[in-house]
Amino acid sequence: MVQPKITAPRLAADLPLGTLDLSDEAFIQNVRLENQHVSEQVFTGVYFKGVQFDHVTFDQINFERFELQDVIFTHCTFLNSEMIEASFKRVVFNDCKLTGSNFAGAVFNELSFTNCKADYLSLAGARLRHVQFTQTDLSELDFSEVNWQSLSFTDCQLTHANFLHTRLKALDFSHNETNGISYSLDLLRGMIISPQQALDLALALGVTINDEP
Repeated sequence: MVQPKITAPRLAADLPLGTLDLSDEAFIQNVRLENQHVSEQVFTGVYFKGVQFDHVTFDQINFERFELQDVIFTHCTFLNSEMIEASFKRVVFNDCKLTGSNFAGAVFNELSFTNCKADYLSLAGARLRHVQFTQTDLSELDFSEVNWQSLSFTDCQLTHANFLHTRLKALDFSHNETNGISYSLDLLRGMIISPQQALDLALALGVTINDEP
């Protein structure tokens, strides 16, 4: 499997510990934020750059015109939050919870998600370049109408994920759980699957398999 080329976030050394002070048009840069919480609010025009988050909670937050560059999230929570049409560049999510969050129409450039719980995540209509999901629960993922280049899923849970109207050529599903995935038949050509996944797909398409010699 060819892995996406992802550059690590460019963070300053010895980031000072700061306080998460969110407001409309807030520009938060070159700081380390730990053990803080914000929920059930709407913010417009927030920009994070060169920030490291650890155990920070953003539950039911609606970020409008949201931009992130060179950011690391570790043990952070984004439950049922909205980041529609947000821009992400060189961002890392490690051990984060993103259940039910909405990234529809977002732009991802050089992102990695590792050991995250992101069931019911929406990436509908998003644009992804050099993105990697590893050991992440993406059950019920909405990945419809996504435009992607250089993308990988490794040891992920993709049960009942929606890939309708998304091109799947050269996308490797063979090392993931894919039971119940929805595809567009005209966009399946060239996708990579395991022998068992091929059998499951054939059965889902109503094909009768004759295993007699």
